[in-house]
Amino acid sequence: LQIELIQNGYRIAQNSNTTSIETRPKSEGLDQYIDNDYFRFHYTTQGPIGVDNADVDQNNIPDYIDNVIIIMEEVFDHEIFSLGYTLPPDDGVLPQTHDNGGSDHYDIYITNPGSGVYGFVQGDWEIGDNPNSTNVIETNAWSSYMVIRNNYEGFPNNEINNLRVTVAHEFFHSIQFGYDAWEEDWLMEATSVWMEESVYDDINDCYQYMISWFESPHKSLDSQAGNRWYGSYIFFEYIDEHLGGNETIRRIWDNSINNNDSRDIIDNALINESSSFVDAYNSMAISNRILSSSSKAGNYSYDEAEAYIDYAESKNADDFPLVETIEHFYSGSRDTIYISNLNQYGSNYIFLIANDPLKISLNPITGDISDYMVSIILRDTNGNFTIKSNPVINVDPASNDYTWMYIIVSGIASDVSNYRYKIEIEDGKSEVDNPKGFEILSVYPNPYRLKTDGTLNDIHFQLHSLETDKYKISIINILGQHIRTIFDGVITEDAKTTITWSGKNQNGELVSSGVYFLIIKSDSQISYRAITVLN
Repeated sequence: LQIELIQNGYRIAQNSNTTSIETRPKSEGLDQYIDNDYFRFHYTTQGPIGVDNADVDQNNIPDYIDNVIIIMEEVFDHEIFSLGYTLPPDDGVLPQTHDNGGSDHYDIYITNPGSGVYGFVQGDWEIGDNPNSTNVIETNAWSSYMVIRNNYEGFPNNEINNLRVTVAHEFFHSIQFGYDAWEEDWLMEATSVWMEESVYDDINDCYQYMISWFESPHKSLDSQAGNRWYGSYIFFEYIDEHLGGNETIRRIWDNSINNNDSRDIIDNALINESSSFVDAYNSMAISNRILSSSSKAGNYSYDEAEAYIDYAESKNADDFPLVETIEHFYSGSRDTIYISNLNQYGSNYIFLIANDPLKISLNPITGDISDYMVSIILRDTNGNFTIKSNPVINVDPASNDYTWMYIIVSGIASDVSNYRYKIEIEDGKSEVDNPKGFEILSVYPNPYRLKTDGTLNDIHFQLHSLETDKYKISIINILGQHIRTIFDGVITEDAKTTITWSGKNQNGELVSSGVYFLIIKSDSQISYRAITVLN
């Protein structure tokens, strides 16, 4: 985990043409083993690679090994049975000239893998098609084996939790090798850190990667540099919470079988959620600045947002995420901000302080205007958020009681690596002169309930469009998961339009009781309205 496989020569072995049996390097000195249905656990109690031989339950197995076996079974059940991933290839696929650990089991070597290394998975043999999959033919599947530490003395966290997150992370690498061992490293690492949270949500070892990641939000999401790929798990956490959960993550890996571009893979996996890689990235970038679990954050929330902030503060990381600059705007001035450090699929955050109406314009120095996404997050005195996204945005802080404003600029073009641009801020128009793009006039009935005879009333949303614009209107649940798109089209200027929802999801099934949110998104504005459903 801590020191990347590729940096230590532990990435993927090449097929061997030798006739002698090759011994796996980390198997040396491990003179004992235990088998279960799928795994063989190799270990010793001797020397610096040995485990502690304490055996409190007197079952003739060191307690450390007992713990490894229990944890491995927990992880196996969660990742294979609960989440539905395909088993990685076992050693039955290896040629006779290859060390298979003495059996067809999947081998786990408990030893000392090196200073600072939690564990790793080593690709062993290219087999092409994973024999454990059905109805699909892989072309880049590899067999592999796992190495984990014989102790975690001197590591953060306690030993049992270090074992848990290591096994959860590394076994997902084993699974990934059964799909596509040549997939991009950032995708492998980020989703494996996400898997730690999926299996053991309360340990939160992954928080350690967030500090450096949030301190450099301008860097690429899919950067291969340093440890950034670990912190990029936050992107998949956002997808998990708002865009289809594990089903979407699993579709990503299903798609990897026939596609080598990670962004295309993610793009295709998000089609079912009426989203895309770029949309998901932009939403994550906004969520990373809001950092709230409040329902008022709508689709831009994280369940553990406050815990992220608490952890950052405990590490004296007060600027979380990093603010590129602070802009004080006064009426009558014209300010220009030059920024040249933005990478592809990175974001800059600009804290804006102003009381007077202002207009924000982005002007590219490199690339085209379509290569950028510009959004502003506005929070009012009641804690409600409004998001506006457009290269030119008018804001009237005083008329709307906005007390907290951030500009976000993201590089979203697939063919641009580095971005330079300027933000120009000048006098804008008051809300009276330049009204918002739309107003929500009414939502009724709210609460919404079945009639006593079991039939349905539609919920009616009346919308006043103050300018001709394209609208997408959707329903999400309190977790931010997409329920149904109820309108996708153009509404003309000054039109008062009534949109209805039948209380059903995209599959035509009646939703359960609870709080839901209406999301109205135009090209220039996003607004939310809570709806209570009582069945």
